[in-house]
Amino acid sequence: MAKIRGSKYFKTLVCLVLGCVVLTTAALANYASANGYTVYKEALKKLLFMKNYTADVNAQVIIDGEIMGEFNLGAEINADGEGVMHSWKSAAEYIYGNERTKSETWTVRDTQNVSSGKFINYYRYINEKTDNWNIHATDYSGLPLEGIVGEESTQVIRFVELAADLIVGDLKNNFVYNGETDGNKNYSVSLSGSQLPEIINAGISLLFSEEFSGYSDGRAWDTVYSPEARMLSSSDLSKGAYDILSKNGGGVVFINADGTYSYYESYEAYCKSPDFKFSMDDSVFLRCIDGDPKVETATCEVSVNENGELVRNILEGTASFRLLNGEYHTITIRADINLSNIGTTVVALPKIPANAEVYDYSNSSYLNNHAYTVTKGGVTIQRDQYDDNVESSRSFFNGMTAEECVLYLFNQIGEEIDLNDPDLVEKFLLRLAAGEFEWYMEELGFNLNNSVDVEKFTSMIEENIIKPLRGEPSVRVVYEGDAPLDLPVTVETPNGR
Repeated sequence: MAKIRGSKYFKTLVCLVLGCVVLTTAALANYASANGYTVYKEALKKLLFMKNYTADVNAQVIIDGEIMGEFNLGAEINADGEGVMHSWKSAAEYIYGNERTKSETWTVRDTQNVSSGKFINYYRYINEKTDNWNIHATDYSGLPLEGIVGEESTQVIRFVELAADLIVGDLKNNFVYNGETDGNKNYSVSLSGSQLPEIINAGISLLFSEEFSGYSDGRAWDTVYSPEARMLSSSDLSKGAYDILSKNGGGVVFINADGTYSYYESYEAYCKSPDFKFSMDDSVFLRCIDGDPKVETATCEVSVNENGELVRNILEGTASFRLLNGEYHTITIRADINLSNIGTTVVALPKIPANAEVYDYSNSSYLNNHAYTVTKGGVTIQRDQYDDNVESSRSFFNGMTAEECVLYLFNQIGEEIDLNDPDLVEKFLLRLAAGEFEWYMEELGFNLNNSVDVEKFTSMIEENIIKPLRGEPSVRVVYEGDAPLDLPVTVETPNGR
């Protein structure tokens, strides 16, 4: 089976299932016994305004009974501390052998005004090869409900509360009180089949009809890679598929393991073909669903402490669907949410390892040309937007010949030059020395404050154009513009153009 990726199709399906679970379990109803619905609702409202707690969420994606992905999210929050928030996210995918990635974010109050904002945000991304940090200044803490205050927040919460009350309907006797554990009250509800509100499956039908309606005339236009072809993915393969789609006015192109193509004129034709193999990574598998997915079950377990604060919430939902080729599948989303250290959480400040790669933008602003620092291997250098523009230009123009550079410069000023006339080329060098092409030279990525840059460019023109025209010995050189703030030349061939 192919690897689960962050495609919009996969995210859509996960969001649909989770949305069904949340909406359904919001309908926890037993006003007469243990008042479970009210307890849960009030606990969620308190959570929105809690300023100090630790949250940990473990989620699983289960396809046909097999765990295909596991994700861990967490946060430490201390709204009034110097360390305001620390959040993390890690993922393990069980397709190609437990591949793990992790990212972390810290928000630290700038108590010493050393940055250009009220807070400093640290973002860290980690995998087997990378430990990368980005540091930015910000005026926002990132805490829940930030920016929604006073009457506005009250109105938003009240609206959501009324919507949940509406969905409750007649589901008043499904909620079960399961007693106490360590002083926490436990509740649960399990709904299935006809117990599920009609609005849930109606909502899924609406979302699918909107998201996957395709082109206005119903045409397909997609490319699907086999697992082997995906490993060999290249621009040539993609262009070949695009050319086939363009020639046929749409359809589905399947790229085989050997790089050959199979063409299908419609989604249905592809979904019923031997090439289609059910995979969450197939960019069109949702279009292969026959009808609408159906939510089969939704369960919720809730624990609240003596103060009515939520300490645990387990949500699980299962949806089923049949494919156009007759296959039947289920997907289950399970989330286990735990809250702890309420009122006692301390957010430790980030500690950056000595071997980390760090990009610090915390003092970047228009006043310093958006300056920032880069640390690699323990060595720190300062850069700014000008440096980035230079490197970007040099990367674009890297490998240009002397002739191409000169023609580009003349094109920018709306003139022409005969590169077969050495006198005209020499006059160009005089105009260059007089600064006439200064703006466009900077666009090419030359540092005009560095005499070496100008000298090497002049040498390139002389060696590549003037000397060969005059029959003088020369060496062939090209512009290697990807070297930072310098203009090296490389010898290609002796004596000749």
